[in-house]
Amino acid sequence: MAALTAGGLLPGRSLRAQAPDANQGRIDVHSHYAPPAWVSAVNAKRGNEVVGNAEFLNAFKDWTPARSIEQMDQAGIATSIVSITTPGVWFGNADSPVDATRQLARQCNDYGAKMAADFPGHFGLFAVLPLPDVEESLREIEHALDTLRADGFGLLSHYSEIYGEKLLGDPMFAPVFEELNRRNAIVYVHRKISAGPYEIFGWDVHRALLSLLKPPGAGAERGYSARFPDIRFIFCDAGGTLPFLIGRSTAPTKAAGIPASENGLLSELRKFHYGTGRSNNTETMTALKQIVPLSQILFETDYPYARVADEAKGLQECGVFDTNELRAVYRGNALALLPRYRS
Repeated sequence: MAALTAGGLLPGRSLRAQAPDANQGRIDVHSHYAPPAWVSAVNAKRGNEVVGNAEFLNAFKDWTPARSIEQMDQAGIATSIVSITTPGVWFGNADSPVDATRQLARQCNDYGAKMAADFPGHFGLFAVLPLPDVEESLREIEHALDTLRADGFGLLSHYSEIYGEKLLGDPMFAPVFEELNRRNAIVYVHRKISAGPYEIFGWDVHRALLSLLKPPGAGAERGYSARFPDIRFIFCDAGGTLPFLIGRSTAPTKAAGIPASENGLLSELRKFHYGTGRSNNTETMTALKQIVPLSQILFETDYPYARVADEAKGLQECGVFDTNELRAVYRGNALALLPRYRS
């Protein structure tokens, strides 16, 4: 199995040949990067139960910031907000001591901030946190926002050695989300791939989303409510299985049988944001558009796992959005969350 490699940062310069025209200026909120420290750590953990065989990480073997920008230019993307992908920076208690996880998170965030500075306007940063460690995550929130000026945080759907446990709404993570809520932070939620052979992509994102809601009878007697209403959540890949299972979506303590439109669940789901990555097909986009307002849909590519131009083209050709709606999804909706990229 080939080891991952990652190119270093290049001197600060723009690789864009000309200013974006009407068909460019897109903003991608789901793009990944590969800091050398993270590459080394993941290579060292290949084969354990959390990382699995990590075949999917071979997509990074030729990654560099320059190659990312080349892909962006081909699809008219002005800015990509980068984040660390699965398996994150924590590989289980046996393989990731607190100090090592904290150090790796800091190295990744510092690298991402430098990349954004070296290529102004091309890259933004959703910083990684050293979860499941709460104390160190609180420290990293301060560093990422106050020192690095990160755009927000990129988190995984769950942090557990047993698949599906410790979803983001788990009470142990409450101090972290209370601080993110206090800061009105953007939180981007990415799926965490299981090492098992029968992975259902997106199921964990759906469950993480529901875990962040208060069900009726838990301080929300009239219906569902957000646990952290001032966090601006973005869920990858159209919310995973959400568009197709909304009628069966409930929090654990909620009795079944009440339609989502009547128990407040639908109104809360409409407040979250959802990306188009790996979901830019007629069926998924039609379902998502029926559930949430257009303003909550953001453009994603999932680079380097997908070709950026293919993701942009697929969204345009799925037939669900007209020209004005595409303009909003490609750029306008992201600017409402990230106004610094307006110029």
